[in-house]
Amino acid sequence: MSEQANRTLDRILDPAYAAGLEAMPTQDLRGRKEQCAGIEAEISYSRRILQGKLDILRHAKTAKQEGAGSIATSLVEKLPSILADPSGTKAQLRHVSLDAGGEGTEGRRKTEQLGGLVADVDEMSAEQMSVLIDELSKAEAKASEDRRSVHAVIDQIDAELVKRLRT
Repeated sequence: MSEQANRTLDRILDPAYAAGLEAMPTQDLRGRKEQCAGIEAEISYSRRILQGKLDILRHAKTAKQEGAGSIATSLVEKLPSILADPSGTKAQLRHVSLDAGGEGTEGRRKTEQLGGLVADVDEMSAEQMSVLIDELSKAEAKASEDRRSVHAVIDQIDAELVKRLRT
């Protein structure tokens, strides 16, 4: 994520951000919720890109270990099944708007660069793939943790907004 988005994320995850919600004007609560939603959308986008690259690399590594010829050709042919949900069920997801205000454009580029080597799978050794898989897995785990934390803040804000609607 960009430096600004990281600062925004740090501010959202600071316990002071959600402290005293009950005393805040409704408009301020809605503004905080919108800010959280923007960061959550950026994190979700980055996380999904990382997950897709991990799926592709894992398949490429297996193909390389099995002695496949052109791994890139194999990936192109099998891409729909590689990226498909293995459970065959739709996960319960929150709505993610792709227009989150542009705060994370740099973050998107960084996520895409981290897995940029995926295009070079024919030239990579299984060891190089393992190293990249490890790096991508760590980045995905951090994105997942951040996303869960932002959801917790959104849930607190939503609870306060619902409470106000009921009174």
